[in-house]
Amino acid sequence: MGAHSVGIVHCNFFKNLLYNFRNSSKPDPSVDPEFLELMRLTCANIEPPSTSPVSSWSSASPATLRSSKGMKMDYEGPGTDFGGLYYRSLMRNRGILFADQQLTAGEETKNWVRAYASDPVLFREDFAMAMMKLSNLSVLTAPMGQIRIHCAMVKP
Repeated sequence: MGAHSVGIVHCNFFKNLLYNFRNSSKPDPSVDPEFLELMRLTCANIEPPSTSPVSSWSSASPATLRSSKGMKMDYEGPGTDFGGLYYRSLMRNRGILFADQQLTAGEETKNWVRAYASDPVLFREDFAMAMMKLSNLSVLTAPMGQIRIHCAMVKP
């Protein structure tokens, strides 16, 4: 998850956290209120949340995705602390995605968040090992593999 230190998350992927968490018509109570306001300001004037957070994006073109509003994963400013800032933000209830917030919900994963927040070297070593393991997997290529415009939607 530390790779969530870079890139942009488009507002439509987390707008339910801002306005309609679990169909409550309220924001996610686990998100820091100041951070919630920052996300709302960043994503001002987006369409109201739909019942499905990905429904309007499943057929979106790459150009539409590139031009839509979003939160920078390094919203506190770019730096050399790859991973550390992400985990320290989670400790302050400032995860952009629901999956990020959930890392502090269970004791086992919260212990890892604490460890990575306090020791960026540990995170970078573990991240490097995970990337090495992934690189040893056989990548599927055409016709067995697929390139997705929207990572959550499998092509038929």
